[in-house]
Amino acid sequence: MKLNTLFIYLIFTFSFKVLLAQKNHPPNPLEFILYSQYNHFKKYLERKEYNIQIIYSQIDRDEQNKATLQTFQYKVDINNYFYPASTVKLPVALLSLEKVNKINKTKGDAIINHFTRMSSLASKQCPEGAIGNFANDPSPPCLAKYLEQMLLVSDNPSFARIYDFLGQKYIHTQLRQKGYDSVRIVRRLGSSCYTAEQNKCTNATLFYDSELHLIYKEPETCNDSTLHPILNVSLGKAFVDMNGKLQYGPMDFSKNNFLPLQYLHEFTISAILPEALPPQKRFNLSQEQLAFIRRTMGAYPREGKLTSYRPEQGFFDAYKKYFIYGQNPVATIKPQIRIFNIVGLAYGFAIDSAYIVDFENKVEFFLTAVIHTNRNEILNDNYYEYATEAMPFLKLLGEVVYKYELAREKKYNPDLSDFNFYE
Repeated sequence: MKLNTLFIYLIFTFSFKVLLAQKNHPPNPLEFILYSQYNHFKKYLERKEYNIQIIYSQIDRDEQNKATLQTFQYKVDINNYFYPASTVKLPVALLSLEKVNKINKTKGDAIINHFTRMSSLASKQCPEGAIGNFANDPSPPCLAKYLEQMLLVSDNPSFARIYDFLGQKYIHTQLRQKGYDSVRIVRRLGSSCYTAEQNKCTNATLFYDSELHLIYKEPETCNDSTLHPILNVSLGKAFVDMNGKLQYGPMDFSKNNFLPLQYLHEFTISAILPEALPPQKRFNLSQEQLAFIRRTMGAYPREGKLTSYRPEQGFFDAYKKYFIYGQNPVATIKPQIRIFNIVGLAYGFAIDSAYIVDFENKVEFFLTAVIHTNRNEILNDNYYEYATEAMPFLKLLGEVVYKYELAREKKYNPDLSDFNFYE
């Protein structure tokens, strides 16, 4: 064991013994991590308005590199609503690739894949779309391009086009079949089509072969099922409405998107280590599709294959990395560490769900957390304490859990070569 690792280990071991002396049962390692570093976490743990929820999964491997997870929680409560923001993009991404496989199975042939050109047709309900059959288009729309844009920089128009491809009813039917019955994904993000009626209906999606012949059409559809609102979900003391006017009184989220933290954690596991979940909760994806999703989740914006995002455009390496780096534009990126994640940032909620690996020191773990910062209690006014409170918390949390994992002894070191896409 290296000296710096040994030093960390001794500090944690001493703190662990102190904590054990204060309790009559072995402590939750997540609680130990938080309270052994109490001076750093004090303000976050003592102020209820932050509404912090955390899930942490340890990963242990056997001789065949088979993974077993042990999961710990801190104040996770499905009734403690948080707005999921862009984290809904991960289950939609997984469903879109799975739907490609379902279509091919129905047709009896692999007629489309995530690189197939596609068009989204504007409709009366939602006059948004994207044309994919221009002959000389050097970068035509396709699922792979939309998925990159969503996962690399959290692009909202890309989410809207995949939302159209799936349909609101399909999203909920498929997730319920997998056991994710409390999810509500009922709205496009950042779209001009924002009413409930507009979001019930999704536009037609067309796919073309290399000669621009139509090979598959997903028709326009409307959800005829009733999606029950979330009960008694209102936040804040005032909010800015769609017309830019300040409205006094709480903002109603009962008919908005909802994604419990436990489900988000499991969606991240589904993308990275699906074999660690019960078969029912997995997505039916090929190894090629899984590799595409994993690589994109772990990539920095400049590492896209079909897209071009550059630091000088504001898309710095830590742009979508809240744990460990805190979305700091000048953060020093550790080359041995990769963070495969999905994030959300809206209405004061900052969320990160990640699989974090250290290839050099053979560290791996899952971490998911949400914090709410909205000191003036006015929603949608764009005055939130993301930079001063939310990001420092997520950065610190990622760092201390990583240090704990660095010190944690394991019987077998993991083989992480399947996740090292970047050499």
